[in-house]
This record gives sequence, C-alpha cells and structure tokens, in this order.
Amino acid sequence: MPAWAAVQWWQLQTDSTVVQRGVIDSGSPSVFHAFPSVAVNKNEDVLLGFSTFSDADFASARYAFRLATDAPGSMQVPSLLKAGEDCYYKDGGSLRNRWGDYSATVVDPTDDTKLWTIQEYAATAFGGFDRWGTWWGLLDP
Repeated sequence: MPAWAAVQWWQLQTDSTVVQRGVIDSGSPSVFHAFPSVAVNKNEDVLLGFSTFSDADFASARYAFRLATDAPGSMQVPSLLKAGEDCYYKDGGSLRNRWGDYSATVVDPTDDTKLWTIQEYAATAFGGFDRWGTWWGLLDP
C-alpha cells in the first residue's frame, strides 16, 4: 500500500478524553497534506491551515474550516489559499528539502471571532534561486 501524508486534527478535553477527530486527505497517494496549524475562536469554530504537495501542482497553501455546528468529526471542503507558482528545492546541504517553518493560524487579537492563517507556498524563482512565499488569509465566520 502506498504511503502519503494527511493532516489529522483532534479535539480533546482537559482529562485527555477525545471529543472528536478528523483527517484532511485527498485519498490519493499523489497528493500530500502537511505542516498544519490550527486555531479555535470563542464560538468554537475551527480554522486549519496547511500545505499541499503533488506531482501535478507546485507546493500550495490551503485551509479547511468547521463551524461549531458542523457534524462532529467533519471539516468543510478544503480551500485553496494561494496556489504554488514554481518548483521549490532547497536542502542547505542536508539532502532534505526544507519546508514548513511558516505555518501559523491564530484568533484575531481584536475580534475573537475572526481567524487568520499564514501559510507557505512555492513562489516564482528569482535569479536562478527557488523561493518560498507566505500568504495571509482572514476568515470572518
């Protein structure tokens, strides 16, 4: 069976009891989901930001959302935040492609119902060098 990456999310109580959980996954071994970050607003709505990778698309920024009233264990269909623009490979001599340092999802500090996410995407190469970029998104449920 081929292996690929999926994003899991869990809601736990303080005593570690599982309330609900879910997986963001395309169901295809050709699409990888990774490097998630998550935030929950005062209404218990959830925003989950992450990266996707595949042979058919450049590394892209995506997000999934769930209202507190959505069915337990579910997320709405993931959405594209910023499409990747080019190839990206930087290993710094380690033979491992460096990615994922810039994934953050937070509640707006001035309005605790709004949610922000910042995610990496493969930006257009410049001067012969591969580049990553970050893209911000605001969700105001």
